[in-house]
Amino acid sequence: MIIGLVIAAILVFLSPLCAEVSPYLLAANRFLIGASFGTSPATYQVLLASWAPKNELGFMSTFGYSGLSIGGLLGLVVPGWMSEQFGWRSIFYLGGAMTCLVPPLWFFLVRNKPSDHPMLSDYERRLLAENIKIKT
Repeated sequence: MIIGLVIAAILVFLSPLCAEVSPYLLAANRFLIGASFGTSPATYQVLLASWAPKNELGFMSTFGYSGLSIGGLLGLVVPGWMSEQFGWRSIFYLGGAMTCLVPPLWFFLVRNKPSDHPMLSDYERRLLAENIKIKT
């Protein structure tokens, strides 16, 4: 996941340059960005299965996936404003910068399963272990 996000961030930063060189290069760049982000939904599902207690899985899924809708809404409004204020390239620079913020946070805060997380107390580990039943 982290590698895909780093690749995507670099490609997003390169989007204005690609647009100046060739529309085909920009199309290839955008395709690779999409492919880099392709692991995100599967990763999210695995994390939910590992971290969400059975009685909270629905809420956690809804809360987590609501970010897609909120991001989609903001993605319609903010780029138009940014383009008018700072030029169209600023949209890609902000997107790349925001994508660069995620990998360090992910590296320090996210673990595959609760038993691997260094910041959880023993009580939290036991509570999650008792409430999560993972079927493979």
